[in-house]
Amino acid sequence: MQAESVIAPVTNTAADVPDDLRDKIAGTDHTVFFARMADQLRFLGVEGSRSMVSCYTLTPDVLADLFTSTDHRLLLAVHDRLVEHIEASAHYRITCPDGSDLHGEVSFTEGTEALTDFMVRPFPVMIFPPVDSSRMSGRLPIVYPLTSSSTNIYEDSVLTPHSPVVAIVDNGVIVRFEGDADEVLRIEAHFAVVGRYVNGNPLAVNSWHTGINPLSYFEGDADADVERWSNAVFGSPRFTHFHACGSEPGDIAISLFDATISFDGVDLWRDGRLVFLEAPQNRDLLDRFPDPGAVIAMRREIGMPHHVGLARG
Repeated sequence: MQAESVIAPVTNTAADVPDDLRDKIAGTDHTVFFARMADQLRFLGVEGSRSMVSCYTLTPDVLADLFTSTDHRLLLAVHDRLVEHIEASAHYRITCPDGSDLHGEVSFTEGTEALTDFMVRPFPVMIFPPVDSSRMSGRLPIVYPLTSSSTNIYEDSVLTPHSPVVAIVDNGVIVRFEGDADEVLRIEAHFAVVGRYVNGNPLAVNSWHTGINPLSYFEGDADADVERWSNAVFGSPRFTHFHACGSEPGDIAISLFDATISFDGVDLWRDGRLVFLEAPQNRDLLDRFPDPGAVIAMRREIGMPHHVGLARG
């Protein structure tokens, strides 16, 4: 193997990736990203590229952990079977302890019958391709910090709610925010600013997905750098996030935690746990690999940022 290291320039959008770097990527067998540039390219790719991977090992300790040393083929097999199940489904429902209750139809890009996969593959396996939200409606609480989706980098991307606000969604569009009047105005202003920046519908809810790597974890203070935290633990089954504001894939990430998510009435996640792994019909998948127990056991310690909470009843 002949390896070359390139210090990636800071890019705010995929359009900022220099032509000479695009040419270098296109002329290389495999490109491994340790920069957020990978997130900007994940749906767009680079013309002529062969293989691109985004590496989520933030430190040497993480590289040595079960999170990255678990058999990669096992997690790929879990991903592929889960995607097959989702693509064969017609409806889904998402609920969580903070009051989310969303339901939608599984739909695909016109002319296809599959989820739109990433052009840059994550390592380790973290998540499945996002599910379209254009036919999703219901209540989406905002009780954790809003972040960017990492597609575009913009100033003041993190907005921490001062009090709970609920986004009421109708067929993929936020029709209103409910909550304290001042906080609603603050949230609306944030969406409006980002919408203008990306020149898209500020109230669109484009898509969503949930983590599928039970070994995801985070040690430290999430509030010290919420963007870094979210880019580290979005692979946890506890973490569900929605891409909103602007055109696909959306530029504001709305997060909720410990969701129960069903497809055609069958729970695939329950209270933030990937129970899909525990289904008897998937035992054959796990039994192909030595010692899959750590994956089934799952970690709960993913750090958690500021949370304003909602009345639960």
